[in-house]
Amino acid sequence: MSTQLIKSHSLAIGQWIFVQLSTRVFLAQVWTNREIFQDTFVQCNPFIWLQDYSTVDNKQVTPTSSHNEVERIINIHAVPADHLNTILSNIDVEILDHDAFRPFSRSTLHQHIKALLKDRVVGNGFTIGGHCQHPILKIISVHNNIKIGMVHSSTAINITNASTDDHSDGQSHRAIEEYINSAKRSLDSRRTKCITGAIAVGGLDRHFALLEEMIVFPIIFGPVFRHLAVQPPKGILLKGEPGTGKTHLVRTLCTYYNIHMIAVDATKISGTYIGDTEAHLRRLFQQATNYVADHNGLPCVLFIDEIDTICPPRSQASNNESRVVGQLLTLMDGIESRGNLVVIAATNRPNNVDQALRRPGRFDRELEIPVPDKAQRVDILKVYTKTLPIGDDFSIDQLAEECVGYVGANLQSVCRDAAFIAMKKFDSNRESTINTKACIRMDDFREALRLNPPSLLRGQNQMGEVPNVTWDDIGGLESIKKELQLAIEWPMLHSQAYQRLGLTPPKGILLHGPPGCSKTTLVKAIANSSKLSFFTMSGANVFSPYLGDSEATIRNVFKKARQSTPAIIFFDEIDAVVSKRQSGDTGDSVQARVLSTFLNEMDGVEQLKGVIVVGATNRLDMIDKALLRPERFDKILEVPLPDVMTRSKILGVKTRGIPMDNSVDLESIAKNTPGYSGADIENLCKEATLICMRRDLMSGTVSMEDFNKALLGKS
Repeated sequence: MSTQLIKSHSLAIGQWIFVQLSTRVFLAQVWTNREIFQDTFVQCNPFIWLQDYSTVDNKQVTPTSSHNEVERIINIHAVPADHLNTILSNIDVEILDHDAFRPFSRSTLHQHIKALLKDRVVGNGFTIGGHCQHPILKIISVHNNIKIGMVHSSTAINITNASTDDHSDGQSHRAIEEYINSAKRSLDSRRTKCITGAIAVGGLDRHFALLEEMIVFPIIFGPVFRHLAVQPPKGILLKGEPGTGKTHLVRTLCTYYNIHMIAVDATKISGTYIGDTEAHLRRLFQQATNYVADHNGLPCVLFIDEIDTICPPRSQASNNESRVVGQLLTLMDGIESRGNLVVIAATNRPNNVDQALRRPGRFDRELEIPVPDKAQRVDILKVYTKTLPIGDDFSIDQLAEECVGYVGANLQSVCRDAAFIAMKKFDSNRESTINTKACIRMDDFREALRLNPPSLLRGQNQMGEVPNVTWDDIGGLESIKKELQLAIEWPMLHSQAYQRLGLTPPKGILLHGPPGCSKTTLVKAIANSSKLSFFTMSGANVFSPYLGDSEATIRNVFKKARQSTPAIIFFDEIDAVVSKRQSGDTGDSVQARVLSTFLNEMDGVEQLKGVIVVGATNRLDMIDKALLRPERFDKILEVPLPDVMTRSKILGVKTRGIPMDNSVDLESIAKNTPGYSGADIENLCKEATLICMRRDLMSGTVSMEDFNKALLGKS
């Protein structure tokens, strides 16, 4: 109506009024009108009518006339304010036009009716619809004394004649019963058979069972859940490194139990314009909700991959990203009314997801998918090598031991590249030869491993290749070798004996001694022989000019080592990384913070299982005393200067590939080199070889005289 009419009746914009016509009364809200003849006509789209011979000012009105006719207004009455402030707790409604609600299932019928009535004033006898001659709903009772009030989102809707299609209801019950019986048969089949034969989730059997309990069990054992008042989770967050099988796990579960899955690609839902992304999210949630409703409560999984790309922490996000996070929070809070809809999200950066999502009621459960251990790698390799022509020399256990730090995607790539390598060995033009004789051998897999380093460790400057150094490359030091083998190799080879005796392997080993005594070479040999993930660190890798960066580097290398167990972290020249604290040190220096982080990682709240820290130094007095205690550096081994016998063995190793004549006496050289370290002896052999080259470049052999000149420093 016009502003003049609004003022003349003392009304306000948005106020609810009764409009009394000559033949009927309807309820509407006041708003301004831009049409011509504003002061003459009132334009409205009546939706709520007073029918059933209701009265206004003791005058009876009867429902007649057509909706489109222009009628004279007899009177306008404002709805009292106390009526508007009355929030109805529950109302009874009757459906008058069942065809209008035919597209809606029983589970969504209440939601649709509530959406029609929300924030509207209704009362006893009111009818709802396009016009009074074709109403679709009738308000039977609003259950209060004044018989009128406002419908709120909390108002309960009771439909008195909702059960109108018994045949449809019977079909709905049969459909859900058939699904429950089918799911029970699948569950029994999985439990009675070998799990890896029933479902192809190599190494993720336990995680498959956990998802099963959270998604399938509430449907199969619904009465038990209701009796125990157990609320199943509505949101599950899968976190783990890339390639560990998060997406594969969800897809396998949905396929095995015939659960409808709606996959959300974070890159595709991002819109160009403001509000597009939120609209895409609402549309996907509505699609999932409609599926549950249209299929009589059958389960549906809404899977959001890489959720960290669309829901970063709002403290670090832009305005657009913050709106998307807020929209997802609102949608997650509304899942309770959506039936058997479960939202599953996956990320490899859980700390980059907004914290408001990671609370009960939204993502109730968080499930971490770890980097596979040896047993899990065996299961994964069995899945990928099941159809491959494998040679007789292939050992799946040996290959699993050599794949430390590899995730499922890496192992799939290894098997694929091994097949390509084997194919290249045969003539591709002779198909019959390939079909009958081609097979993949262990050497092909080892070559594929060389071409495919673990993705978990790619791009890490602290990751070192496992060195190709064996125990035979180290002369002497037999006692040190045995101590290292006992501390590092035995816990893996004799794990049952360790458990029976209640022994725990050492967490740290510190090698100290003069420079050049093969401390680093010993660590390389043990890493190669035990087939462990090998991380090497030095002061240059750790220290950074940026505040907090050094501590983050220490935490990161320990985190990566925990994920790729068993592993060795080798700190060369460790005295430069964790030097001794001085009496006047306030703790604000970089060295003090790095030392504190190092101590916490070795012996903090998070246990260091399957990771051995090895340090090497020639300045034991510079190491902080807090590190030199049990449960940190349990073993402190001294690598002394070699004696005569050890020097003789070192000379035998270092001259193994050097052509020498019969005059060379290694024992004599060993006796003439007191105080020489292993590095000095290696340099001596190189000098003798260079002297031989100067003397006879083409066919010379190293003689005793060359060694004597090298000892005297003469050429």
